[in-house]
Amino acid sequence: RLGSGSIWVDGSRAYRTLDDYQLPVPTFEAMRATGDLRLAVPTDFPEWYEERRTLLVRRMTEVERAAAAGELVDVTIERGQLLIS
Repeated sequence: RLGSGSIWVDGSRAYRTLDDYQLPVPTFEAMRATGDLRLAVPTDFPEWYEERRTLLVRRMTEVERAAAAGELVDVTIERGQLLIS
């Protein structure tokens, strides 16, 4: 329970309250206003959606090509059905 943050130890550096790990609201709002959230994903939904959609289309094309060439491991297509062993 200590590791999950559901309980904490006052004064501890390792087992602090969950609120101690969060940014204060004014700091977060200032970072968001300047676009400096330092996240690994785009913070703009349309940009994120397009990035994910492009990746999905690319990977589905790779799977289609591999399926057509019979290169999928433990997967066959027989009589129009996908069979995964």
